[in-house]
Amino acid sequence: MENAILDYVEALYLVDSTRIIKSVDPKLRKIGYWYNPKEKAYRDNLEMTHQQLVRLAARWNSDYDQADENSPKEIEIFDINSKTASAKLTAVWGIDLFHLAKVDNQWKIVNVIWQSQPDEE
Repeated sequence: MENAILDYVEALYLVDSTRIIKSVDPKLRKIGYWYNPKEKAYRDNLEMTHQQLVRLAARWNSDYDQADENSPKEIEIFDINSKTASAKLTAVWGIDLFHLAKVDNQWKIVNVIWQSQPDEE
């Protein structure tokens, strides 16, 4: 189960969209809250499909200016059952909370809710 989350974060860090295809269910539901430092406010409920996430992973860090080998990828497992699980990822962009399901004997990410963190002042 932890490997699915590691594939997710490393797909973005290492510009490898095949790892999203491997670890994320095509019916993904992903929403997020991005903190806009100029406005000092969040932009709410930013939605992303599986296909948009695949495309993002293929380009997000392509100049290697978003993340590097020292970027955080802390995974915390909350609950694991026979078919469902929940976990948290702390990454360079903020916090992702996951629901996972075991599909064809493989853990897949099915729901993500995330938020970026305001810069420390």
